[in-house]
Amino acid sequence: MGMETEYVIRYRAHSDETVRPTDERLFRKLASAFKKIQPIIPASADDDSYFAANGGGLSFERSLRLNGTGLVEGATPECFSPRDLLISQRAQDQLLADAAKSAGGSTAEFVLLKNNRDKNGNTYGCHENYETVFATGIRLKIWQATVIGLYPVIICAWILLFIFALALIPFSMLLGFIAYKIACRRFPNEKKRKLRKKYCWSFEEPGIWEKWNLFWQYAIFVITIAGPIAVFVAVARAVAFHPIRGPLIKFLVTRPSWAGAGWLDSKNRFFLQQKPAKWILGEGVVWHRPIIHIAHLVEILIVNPLNIRRYKTLLNSRQRIQIAFSDSNMCEEAEYLKLATTRLLIDAIESGYLRRCPRIWRPLAVAKKVCRGVLKKPIARLNGQPLDAIAVQRFFYRQLQNFVIENDLQNEETLEIFHRWNSILEGLDVDRQSLVGRVDWVTKRFLLDELDQSLSIDARRKVDLKYHELSDDGYFNRLVETGLIEIMTTPSEIERAKRLPPPGTRAAIRGRYIREFAGTKKEVKMDWESIVIGHGKTKQIIELPRED
Repeated sequence: MGMETEYVIRYRAHSDETVRPTDERLFRKLASAFKKIQPIIPASADDDSYFAANGGGLSFERSLRLNGTGLVEGATPECFSPRDLLISQRAQDQLLADAAKSAGGSTAEFVLLKNNRDKNGNTYGCHENYETVFATGIRLKIWQATVIGLYPVIICAWILLFIFALALIPFSMLLGFIAYKIACRRFPNEKKRKLRKKYCWSFEEPGIWEKWNLFWQYAIFVITIAGPIAVFVAVARAVAFHPIRGPLIKFLVTRPSWAGAGWLDSKNRFFLQQKPAKWILGEGVVWHRPIIHIAHLVEILIVNPLNIRRYKTLLNSRQRIQIAFSDSNMCEEAEYLKLATTRLLIDAIESGYLRRCPRIWRPLAVAKKVCRGVLKKPIARLNGQPLDAIAVQRFFYRQLQNFVIENDLQNEETLEIFHRWNSILEGLDVDRQSLVGRVDWVTKRFLLDELDQSLSIDARRKVDLKYHELSDDGYFNRLVETGLIEIMTTPSEIERAKRLPPPGTRAAIRGRYIREFAGTKKEVKMDWESIVIGHGKTKQIIELPRED
């Protein structure tokens, strides 16, 4: 199990700084501050990606606009239990908050927001990851044949891209030079320095010619690779996670009833979950907004096909399922239950236990209704009886409880899961105020209702965003200080997770190598599956074990 969370950067200089640093530059300041807190080592794939000694990852998620905007992405270490994952996520939040505060220092206010929407309504990510069965039988054979058949096509596409890119670089430089000369003739001498910065290349802020070059490369890349990707995605939509997809989707589209983080839009409408869903399965978070995200599979296909070892992982019958229909929770209980119940459900489906579920004809439409707060109207049927969203969750609660009892899986953790889940479902039915401090959307709505109702919508939306701020001034953290928030973790657990990965995981192996080699002259890079020490003839690759 694991989670990936994207954080928005909020930066405000205390001085009269007129030009705000780019998000990319701010991320590098954040990474430098993070490095002082604990050892980090660069990732193999990207200059702005790192792995930390506690087993997690830190990277900069660039915007497609190529203008330095982006998000900070934090990835937890791999975990075996929901509680370990909750603790690791809280440790990650604190580490990044401390690094941001240190990066700002006395000269600026530098904070991160753990949220899923910005002030303009743009959505970004919180993804849950679970290891599960990808396909079986004939569907698996079709998938494997597709992956093998596309390999030579992808290699040819990369060769074409390389040839075109080499030809385009001097052409783009010539266009940029001509644009610079024309601009210099039209403007006085004092503006030439700014024009040179705009039209000539620099590392932090690409010039016009570099942007043209990147544009043409991207266009050629799309043209050459679009066909193979379309085939790959079409087959994936037909076979990916087919054994578990049906019951899982029905659970996920009703889960926002208690797992949503809440959101106030520009028309003063309150939604239970911030991230809507437009597709059941898709590769694009921004334009598809899928429930199940497969971009990590597409990335393996196209980014580095020469890495045969990684490419062969696409043939495995078990893969990582990435659930994108998920909010960034601040309440620990909601986040813990979101992870624990989903993991239990996947286990039950894989065991062949859940064969009959409520019938939902249009799951995406149901997801939209639930996110809008429609919890008491029928959205499903079971044995001819209509069920609302809470009743569907009740169905899964009873089924999973029976699964645990019949398979003798009862222990202290499962008892706690069902006790908390039942309590929240009862609260939704009877007394939602009892869920303040336990469910994010209820807590946020309580906070907004306590405001002066004459406040403008902009002021109320600032409160919405301030709820997710990872600082002492963040409204959620202020509620924690009042004792209103249910806290499941302990300071000692979080402190340990800030330094060490969960024991017995491959994250623990990764963390051991980072502590040994960080700060040394030895060249070490890594990804989630392997560690590369040295280069050339002395290069050593250490494969990390799979965690099925």
